[in-house]
Amino acid sequence: MDTFCPIGPVLVTKDEIKDAHKLDLKCSVNGVVKQNSNTRNMIHSFEAIIAYISKFLTLLPGDVILTGTPPGVGAGQKPPQYLKKGDIVECEVETIGKIKNKII
Repeated sequence: MDTFCPIGPVLVTKDEIKDAHKLDLKCSVNGVVKQNSNTRNMIHSFEAIIAYISKFLTLLPGDVILTGTPPGVGAGQKPPQYLKKGDIVECEVETIGKIKNKII
């Protein structure tokens, strides 16, 4: 997933986050906010996701679980909006940080 799944800028442990179920999430394209939500809006809690996955997969320290994305993805827009060469995508999670990528 080298070209479409950047993660970062850091990974944090549970003790570094006061309440993982109350973190603002934001994604902007060229400075325009496309997604703006909060982890409290997730369908399943982190604990439930980990418990479910652990039934059929061994999780090890450092493993990353991708949970999906809030509403606002470009393909779901009318008309659809797709990223193009030169676009700048910024994704941010409150208290954790922001990652910025240029589409090439």
